[in-house]
Amino acid sequence: MNEKLTEKISIEGDSDSLNKSNLQSNIKPEVSFSASMSMECWSGPTPPPEVIAKFDQMVPGSAEKYIDAPLKEAEHRRKLEEMDLRADIRSKYIGQMFGFMIALGILIVSIFCVYMKQPLAGFGALFIGAASFAGIFLYLKPKEGKEENSSDES
Repeated sequence: MNEKLTEKISIEGDSDSLNKSNLQSNIKPEVSFSASMSMECWSGPTPPPEVIAKFDQMVPGSAEKYIDAPLKEAEHRRKLEEMDLRADIRSKYIGQMFGFMIALGILIVSIFCVYMKQPLAGFGALFIGAASFAGIFLYLKPKEGKEENSSDES
């Protein structure tokens, strides 16, 4: 703290009239100080270049880490999305293959029933199989649309 005396003291009188309280009442100290505080904020994957330079001065090599981190994260995200897409395609392909095999089996059973002079059983197997596949497509298609819409909103 800096103290400054702003007033000169002029004392007149005898030594008896000079006491400590009179001297102190004439002295008026002036105390001043200043403080400052600053805060920096940024948004985005990397801080501004000036901040990165300061970080690199404090810890050599940290600027490279700040620049490489978002690039590595983006590359990792793209790999995960590609893996997810490949798994989705594979899952749909396997589902189509099993569906084709089941449909082919139902068709073979219905043809075999007609060949064995059981047209009602053959038609019944064909109708039940076709109705099952139609029900699956009618039931699953609206749900797939809802899942895509809910993922777009979040």
